[in-house]
Amino acid sequence: KGIGEIIKRHPAIIEAIIGILATAFLIYTMKSMLLFGETTLAHDNLLWNYPVFQFFAENIINGHFPLWDPFSHAGEPFYPIIGQMRLLEPITLLTIYIGQFITNDIVMLFNWNRFIQSLVMALGVYIVFRPWTGHLLVRLSLIPILLYSSFMLGSFRQDAILNQFLWVPFIAYFLFRIVYYKDYRWHNWFLLAAIIGLNWQSYFFTGTWIFLLFFFIGLLFFRR
Repeated sequence: KGIGEIIKRHPAIIEAIIGILATAFLIYTMKSMLLFGETTLAHDNLLWNYPVFQFFAENIINGHFPLWDPFSHAGEPFYPIIGQMRLLEPITLLTIYIGQFITNDIVMLFNWNRFIQSLVMALGVYIVFRPWTGHLLVRLSLIPILLYSSFMLGSFRQDAILNQFLWVPFIAYFLFRIVYYKDYRWHNWFLLAAIIGLNWQSYFFTGTWIFLLFFFIGLLFFRR
């Protein structure tokens, strides 16, 4: 009776515990990449994304913001790449600034950055689905489904889905709060605008705007 009462009164605590355990298991299965630095990500992440991240992270760690790349094409502006590769993401900057006090291995920082971004993306999908689930068991089942889904694990190989989709679930959440639940409090509008604005740093903003286009077309035709 005591455990049942706790579960009934504090379901969010149970969800948090299951989420932590599921994430810990995922970290364990990827320990050679996340904990020991023996392996790294493959395909586009290794061939294209890592070299750019390495140059950016090394400069940031050494106290220099890189606006110029002297190593490519006899020197060229680096700032377009900073936006293109989503290097101005708060997640990326925090990973570099905090991670440098834990390890000096740039490969590890790169691995952590991709992993944390993927967790944030999965969390966004979870908070969108959560209000639509009537039973705790269904909510708990969403956690491993999202953490071990192809849309998340595929981001460790190619980051197109991650870059396009990273903030879309959070935008959807606040749109639902405003449009469906008619919650017009200022913080919903402010956070919606902030997250949409965050996407403007990269040409991957197209994923967000395509979502917004279809969302409002849906409202226009099917609102009733």
